[in-house]
Amino acid sequence: MNSYYTYTYLDPRKPGSYIYEDLIFEFEPFYVGKGKGRRFERTYKEAIANRGSKHRHNKIRSIIKQGLEPII
Repeated sequence: MNSYYTYTYLDPRKPGSYIYEDLIFEFEPFYVGKGKGRRFERTYKEAIANRGSKHRHNKIRSIIKQGLEPII
């Protein structure tokens, strides 16, 4: 059986009340993904290694440059 999950990256620089259907986030979501195992970490590691120029990678690098970490 495959166990998949949904994960969300949140921007700690943008607090607020972000409502999506029945979910409420305390910080602005900027990426939603589907994964299994440790998939949620790959996006973060790719951004740190400067592999990829996708919007989510740039956003993660921008957050880290400000001395913060994205909330996963």
